Amino acid sequence: MNTEPLHVIYISQLAPERDCAVFSAICRSARAHNIERGIAGVLLFDGGRFFQWLHGAPDEVSQLMDTIAADQRHTEVRVLLNAQLPTEYERGWRAGFVDPEALDAFAALGPADRSAMLDGLAGLIAQADLDPVQRVTMPTGTSATGPTS
Repeated sequence: MNTEPLHVIYISQLAPERDCAVFSAICRSARAHNIERGIAGVLLFDGGRFFQWLHGAPDEVSQLMDTIAADQRHTEVRVLLNAQLPTEYERGWRAGFVDPEALDAFAALGPADRSAMLDGLAGLIAQADLDPVQRVTMPTGTSATGPTS
């Protein structure tokens, strides 16, 4: 039995009938529920698209992805990575804003080159405007440092 954490990265579109205020509601809910379920990760928003990297116990992450796919607040959920990776990661969940061009560049990587995707993930998180935390450990063993103020 593989006990490695499941890592999922997806991008989705804000539903047309929704406005940007939905991001705040999603963040409040995710902060509470993801920690209870032992799911860590990062949620980014560029004003029209969501990007999320989730990692944790495979059953918990899979159940959360089922919930996310059914959520009416966004559409066009495109999973870029769904893999169990041998890694240690910090517990915690963060959210913030990302520049649309940076998200475009990441989305263009595609899922074929896992190494490039994980490097791109580190870069995307490093430049994002995230809520404060000291460090997020990446699946490749590198880390992205977020703002501390």
